[in-house]
Amino acid sequence: MFFPSSPKKQSQKRRGRRQAQSPTRMRHPAIRKIQIEIEDDVINILDQPHVGAARFFQRLGPNGKFFLVSIVIAMLITFLTISYDQRQVGAVIGESYYTVAQINTGKTLYIANCAFCHGDNLEGQAGWDKIYEKGERPPTSLMRPKEISQLENRELFDIIKFGGQPFSPRGYTNNMPAFEIQLNDKSIWLILAYLKSRWINNAQP
Repeated sequence: MFFPSSPKKQSQKRRGRRQAQSPTRMRHPAIRKIQIEIEDDVINILDQPHVGAARFFQRLGPNGKFFLVSIVIAMLITFLTISYDQRQVGAVIGESYYTVAQINTGKTLYIANCAFCHGDNLEGQAGWDKIYEKGERPPTSLMRPKEISQLENRELFDIIKFGGQPFSPRGYTNNMPAFEIQLNDKSIWLILAYLKSRWINNAQP
């Protein structure tokens, strides 16, 4: 025998069917509240960046704050070190300023590291001024030939530190070694100070 469903049961079925079809419509009030708060936070961060940054900093916790501060301090120290080095470079290799101590130290460093190839008097090795299309040129005279006179101070520094090959044309073999292990930056600049004093004065050591 067939018994029709009561209106109450049919209503419950329809309600369950609507919930299955559109689950996002029926949400727990607490979940909806959390969603609204999250959306409000995002809007506040977008509208007020300084407020968002403050909240972010508050949520880092002690370890996160320490890490962030450490990064900022390291970046500041790096910036100050670079600025100081640049000022020292300007003092060491400036055209019109050399101290006797800088020149003498640069000369000592040159003799210890460079004179074996480029000569005690910066004369270079025999045959350096010939044409070498594929490279293998003997050590060049450092008494300011045309190629050297066209280079900036920083370019000369980089060649001494990293060697000649990185700055040579493709297929060209440059035997100038790198001195980044043997010499620190200050020593390289002092060698350049000595060379520049020789170029300016054009005198024997």
